[in-house]
Amino acid sequence: MLSLSVFSEATFGGWLNVLLSARFSAPGADKTNWSVGLAQERCRSSLSYTEKMLGDAPYLAGARFTIADIAVGGCFGMFAVALGEPLPEKLAAYRARLESRPAQQRALTRAVGGSA
Repeated sequence: MLSLSVFSEATFGGWLNVLLSARFSAPGADKTNWSVGLAQERCRSSLSYTEKMLGDAPYLAGARFTIADIAVGGCFGMFAVALGEPLPEKLAAYRARLESRPAQQRALTRAVGGSA
């Protein structure tokens, strides 16, 4: 699970940073430059890898929820919410499982100024 946690930060997250920077900080012409195309391709590759690692299990470690799910789930949030990109059906269902966990619900409530 450590390797998937590192993957979420160093690989998937690294390419997400390029896309987020281009979307929200780059001048108009640079929002669609060659690096953005490369980052989009690498993010889609990261999605495919995650889908393969998930297999038919509910979580990346099988039946157990781990730090890898938290790390990769954060990347999905940035990809799907901040960038507005669709997730493949299987990963959308996985993301929904992650978001339905009670601890995630409490964290989201706190993040938007509520109390939990």
